[in-house]
Amino acid sequence: MIRLSLSLPVALAGAITLSLAACGPREALEGGCDADLFAGDLVITEIFANPEGKDDGKEWFEIYNATASAIDLKGVVLIASKEDTSGAEQHVMTDTTIAAGQYLVVGAALPDLIADQPHMDYGYGPALSLRQSGRIAIVCGSTIVDETNYPEMPEATSLALDGAVAPDYTANDSPDNWCPSEVEYATGAFGSPKEANPPCGTTTPGQCSEGGVLRDVVSPAPGDLVITEIMANPDAANDETGEWFEVLVNADVDLNGLAVGTTPGEPEVIVGDGQQECLHVAAGTYVVFAASLEATDNGGLPVASYAIDFGLSNSGDSLYLGTGDQVLDQVTWQSGDVYTGAATSLDPGSLDPTANDDFGVWCEAVDVYGAGDKGTPGAENPACDFPLPDGMCEEEGVARAIVAPVAGDITISEWMANPDAVTDDKGEWFEAVASADFDLNGLELGTVDPVDGPQLETTIQSRACLPVTAGSFVVFSNNGDMDTNGGLPKVDAVISFGLTNSDSGVFVGAGGEVLDQVSYATTEAGASTMIDDAGTTCTTPPEKTYGLGDIGTPTVANPACPAAVQ
Repeated sequence: MIRLSLSLPVALAGAITLSLAACGPREALEGGCDADLFAGDLVITEIFANPEGKDDGKEWFEIYNATASAIDLKGVVLIASKEDTSGAEQHVMTDTTIAAGQYLVVGAALPDLIADQPHMDYGYGPALSLRQSGRIAIVCGSTIVDETNYPEMPEATSLALDGAVAPDYTANDSPDNWCPSEVEYATGAFGSPKEANPPCGTTTPGQCSEGGVLRDVVSPAPGDLVITEIMANPDAANDETGEWFEVLVNADVDLNGLAVGTTPGEPEVIVGDGQQECLHVAAGTYVVFAASLEATDNGGLPVASYAIDFGLSNSGDSLYLGTGDQVLDQVTWQSGDVYTGAATSLDPGSLDPTANDDFGVWCEAVDVYGAGDKGTPGAENPACDFPLPDGMCEEEGVARAIVAPVAGDITISEWMANPDAVTDDKGEWFEAVASADFDLNGLELGTVDPVDGPQLETTIQSRACLPVTAGSFVVFSNNGDMDTNGGLPKVDAVISFGLTNSDSGVFVGAGGEVLDQVSYATTEAGASTMIDDAGTTCTTPPEKTYGLGDIGTPTVANPACPAAVQ
């Protein structure tokens, strides 16, 4: 406890010298102000003592009413001094009231000109001069209601009491609980006058603040969060502002630190990054992540909890939730799983991070929200119209038999294992040529090990039928987003595996039967490997570029290999 002496003005019942206690409550003493205040009833929460240029009329500090009742400040004395209490100046406040739980800004503006300073509530004029480092005290009669020393003040920037904890007259004794404001309240001036301060960012990792008290973050475990609804192609709003997805919370957890993105380990969003307040959610809650939190922009979402700054591809994509290196849930969809103006909705019988991997348990949303798009953001999904019989898919709302390819119906014609325009995990792909009409539903894809042969990695699953026609080129990629996959002209299905640069291969199959496979020893960076009409395998000629400049001919016929042109 720090004790310093302070001489109060003669106007307050003579030259009384008090010992200033920096912490700890004390009984109220008899005094001259109208209110009956105790230590800690008022708290100094922000100090702006070093304006840019001349200080005249620009200095201010903020006071918080920590009680449950309004306080009449008439007769309260404001004191500014050096840190050792020497050179003290004082001002006796006139009729002013501060509401319970509210902030009042007192400043150096002249009382008659206070209207010209919208960030100030009360002007004490030239009576006080705040030093660039010093002490401020609030006194009621013989009671020191609050006092604080402050260090060297940054220019044009306030020092703010950490907003992660409730304003407290003992907390503001510690320099560790103050930080420079990063909020610009006026041109070239930073602070948060008249309102709660932002957190200082000093919370211990793994902790958050709840009601001003620090506690350990309760991170979600596998099964606690389930992706339940995806709007990748809104119609009532554009994609940049109208996309969203929904997550069901199955346990009482905090979302602080939750990683969200399209590729595990490469989060696009860290929920609550830099925020100290506990982001607690209760079991049974639905949380909506949206491209925009404004209902006027996002198609009229009834609820939007957190903002995302990445897009959801219409042609196939992945979405994951995780903590650290742990994936809590991930779903991967194809182009046929996305609906225009309607969310893709998980059947409520499959609310599980494993069950939702199968897009056969997802369906087109039917309930209208907001400006006319369909979905149930923030609420339970209705049951899908299930089940489809085995071997069936849905085309334009009608179930039909899946047409599976047989040997000779599909041939691998080109592969890009080593892109250069983008990283491997964003731009790998391979192409196949369809020699007959069939559906991609149930198609089996994977790598070819030099020793163990074909290794199944992905089975294309979709409730919607995914038909291809004879003569068409089918592109399989590990990234369905044309903005980030190197500029592929299209992606027919997203794969969940990578293509090794050497001594590997890929295959396509159906029903456990390999329909075609290729193997390769090496690949060239930034160029695909292709098979021409004569059956010759070579690196694609350099004049055949696509997208961002890599060499390849995805979706079009391959040229003749150089060795075949003689």
